[in-house]
Amino acid sequence: MISLGVLFEGDIVLAKETKAMLDAANIDDWLLSFLLCSWTDIEMENKDVDLIFPKDFSLLQKVVLTHNRRESLQEYLSCWYREDCGCYEAHKSSQKIYYGYWSFEAGAVAKILNIDDTGMEHVPYYPYDLVHYK
Repeated sequence: MISLGVLFEGDIVLAKETKAMLDAANIDDWLLSFLLCSWTDIEMENKDVDLIFPKDFSLLQKVVLTHNRRESLQEYLSCWYREDCGCYEAHKSSQKIYYGYWSFEAGAVAKILNIDDTGMEHVPYYPYDLVHYK
């Protein structure tokens, strides 16, 4: 997951390879570009790219583009886990796919933008400990 790579400040070579694979597959998504570019310190080439999943991530995009980032982040988290969420009730699966209900992408954006998340330790779905992992 690109979000986890950002949170753990992962391998830049891997990030560049991932970007090259997305480019080769003609996958152009605003959120993926934002995450990968922040990970590699490469400036986003086209900031006007659309989101592939606007219903899921338009509020997260707002976090990046607004001045009220903390409030926008809390708004995103307040409606992140819902029935049409890909991991909804994953803890009930017999396939052992449950890894927690964390919005890793929200944590990555918070870390990239250095959003003041003081007091958000117990906000549902916010991976506070990962954001502050050193």
